[in-house]
This record gives sequence, C-alpha cells and structure tokens, in this order.
Amino acid sequence: MSPSAETIDAQPFQLARTGAPPIRFRGYQILEVTTYRPGGTLWYEAGIYEKAAGGFIADIRFYSKRSSESNIYRVRVLQARTEVSAYFDAHDAADDVPAPQTLEDPDLPPAVRVIRAAALAQRVDEARRAYADLLSEVMEQFSGAVDI
Repeated sequence: MSPSAETIDAQPFQLARTGAPPIRFRGYQILEVTTYRPGGTLWYEAGIYEKAAGGFIADIRFYSKRSSESNIYRVRVLQARTEVSAYFDAHDAADDVPAPQTLEDPDLPPAVRVIRAAALAQRVDEARRAYADLLSEVMEQFSGAVDI
C-alpha cells in the first residue's frame, strides 16, 4: 500500500508540553495566532493542526516575562472540529497565573496579603484579557477555515 499524496505532503511537527514529553505528528498547520505585543509582560500563542492520520491537534501556549511565572505549553489531541472549538472555549486563563504561596502565610500582616491578592487579581484579569483576544482570533480564523 503506497502513501496517499496528502500523507506525502504532510509536514512533521513536534509540540512541547509542560510536564510531559513532546507530541510528534505529521500534518498541516491550519492556523497560528499570537497576542504578543512589545512591552507586554504576558501573552498567548495558539496553533491548530490537522493530522495526516485524521483528527486535530490544538495547542495553547502561555508566555510570561516574570521570573516568578513559568511558560506553559498545553497540547490536546482531538477528533472533530467541534472538539477543537470547545477546547479553546473551555480554557480559563486564571489557571495560567500562579497564586503566590505567600498569600497563605499566616505571619504576613493582613494589609500585605490584601495588596498581594489585589496584584494577583490584576494579573489574572490581564491574562484573561489576553486570552480573550487570542480566543476571538482563533475562532474567527478557525470558523473561516474551509476544507477543500
């Protein structure tokens, strides 16, 4: 059995995942989106791929310039276009912003905890706004992508 022309044209990809080995596959990149802006301290990138063997790969990448925050790479293997949309829609950017352990420290004065909690809330809001921008662009491009 010889490979189809589509399989021959498929490109190799390797996507990093936080806390897991990378995913390798052959396929086609449907879209790549970023919210990076010069001067920003956090941003998102996302990609959607169609696997040559069938199905989709979706990835969400969170980047931070803060040393207290790690970059996060999420990758999901999905079977249908509707699952791809649902995956992006279900993501909560608050999960990407770590809460400082010092918020739990009983020895900290309450005023310091309040200030740190407010800073965390502001950071979560910033992440959610950046992700909302990403989601809007992903959904617009993905819904406009037509199989031929």
